[in-house]
Amino acid sequence: MTNNDWDNLSHGDKLSRVYHFMEKNGMNSSRLLVMRLGKPMFTDETDTAAVYMNKAKNYKMINFIFNKKFFNKLPLKHLAGVLLHESMHCILDHINISRLGNLNPKIWNLACDAVINDMIMDNY
Repeated sequence: MTNNDWDNLSHGDKLSRVYHFMEKNGMNSSRLLVMRLGKPMFTDETDTAAVYMNKAKNYKMINFIFNKKFFNKLPLKHLAGVLLHESMHCILDHINISRLGNLNPKIWNLACDAVINDMIMDNY
């Protein structure tokens, strides 16, 4: 597939290809987690990507959100990495903000991102 072909795919088609790539490259548990707990949504609410518990669904659904422009400019492997990264926040219970206490949420998120990125670099 050429870059131009990739650029012309819809968000849904790109996600399907990302899920297939994740399944074939040792990231199947993260792929299944995303598919079971929430559906990626596309928005301008964030600059890149984020994950959070959905209060409206009594915290039983996770929202995986992607900035549309950020999502569209990334190649397949990088999108898989971002989805893996965001799912790791769920797996490691980083999105349970009740644990924060008096910690600064921005510093907490940066620390969590560093741990996740290190794990991804060591294992993928």
